[in-house]
Amino acid sequence: MKICRFKLKFHFGASEKKMWCCIAIICAILGLNVRLLVQMETTSTMIVTMNYFSKMESNRRIQLPINNNSTMTSEIRNIWHLPSEQAVCIELQKDTRCPYPAFLGRLSGQLLALLDWGKQNDEKFGPSMRCGSYDGQWISNGTHFLEIMVLFCEDFGINSLQRSQNESDWLSIDFKPTCLEDPNYNRITGADAHIVLEAEQTPVLHNVPRGRWISSTIADESKPKPTPMYHRYQPYGCRENPKQVKCENATDGTAFQSYSFEWEDSANERWHEHLDDVKEGSQSFPRVCFVGFSHSRILAESFTKLGLRKYVVHVKVKYPEDVTAAVLNQSYVESGCTVYIIGVAQWAGSRLGRFPYLFDRFFSEMKRIAETAANVFAGRQDDVRVYMRSIHEI
Repeated sequence: MKICRFKLKFHFGASEKKMWCCIAIICAILGLNVRLLVQMETTSTMIVTMNYFSKMESNRRIQLPINNNSTMTSEIRNIWHLPSEQAVCIELQKDTRCPYPAFLGRLSGQLLALLDWGKQNDEKFGPSMRCGSYDGQWISNGTHFLEIMVLFCEDFGINSLQRSQNESDWLSIDFKPTCLEDPNYNRITGADAHIVLEAEQTPVLHNVPRGRWISSTIADESKPKPTPMYHRYQPYGCRENPKQVKCENATDGTAFQSYSFEWEDSANERWHEHLDDVKEGSQSFPRVCFVGFSHSRILAESFTKLGLRKYVVHVKVKYPEDVTAAVLNQSYVESGCTVYIIGVAQWAGSRLGRFPYLFDRFFSEMKRIAETAANVFAGRQDDVRVYMRSIHEI
């Protein structure tokens, strides 16, 4: 969307106040959507910045339906699709209780793609807009269903760090009193929300394999067309009694079964040929240690399903402090692992067992693990590689 911008600087007085109010009225008469940002430069002067969209350009701000039964319904003024910016933006009310919410958004239907809620651009879109981008995604033209959920009223994740620009303050944030928005009512988009892309999005990624999850029903006319896919979640009490109707509906994953992964470069589709070579012994493969608890166990089990059981070991630990020099050294001596994939944040961020780690403690523990691994594997005959597996975005 093309944004036109200019600034006026003048002495503060009654006549001047009337002047910029008149300018706003004139812009409105001319069909301009005006946003005024008033900044006091001194006690007697101010700067007025006007960001406006012409009537022609404002037509490209496509309004999307709002869910009238969400925890943030009253906090949202509008939801817009900005095709020229390749973004979906939530326009918040002026006095919202949640000025910096944490959103999660996904496109579904023909394919699956997450919106990127990276660094917000207040200068470009205004301070009341929170935008999720699909720029950089490989997305076909056509209609794509849209779901946006609010996770937290106050985002304390990486966007919070970008706002504060102070790492030490961010690391010391106490997020323990912070609660999730009610997952039964956290979807802010209407049930029929969708966007229409007129052209395929094909970003250029140099030397980076790229793919996407695409629905198999697109090419098969005999299969039903894709429908909106809503995020799965586990309602309260469903861990203990998962057979309840409310649990089965919310956790149902059958809709995912119609999607398969497609590589943009067909050469990457031949991964199964390399897998066959490994199974036959004609291609070497390292012994891999997955260090962590249930998620690491699932990864190891997935290797087993691919026929690579003899190449994987699950090193069972729950917390970062459980990853010690003794644990790493023992797994190396007994299992011969030369690749370590470590993921130990699930329990560290949980209220079960020990209290949730804050960022500063988790940062210190992960730094210690990296230093410990470097010391344990230094000077080994084998070239040992250690990876820290990412967990979940906040």
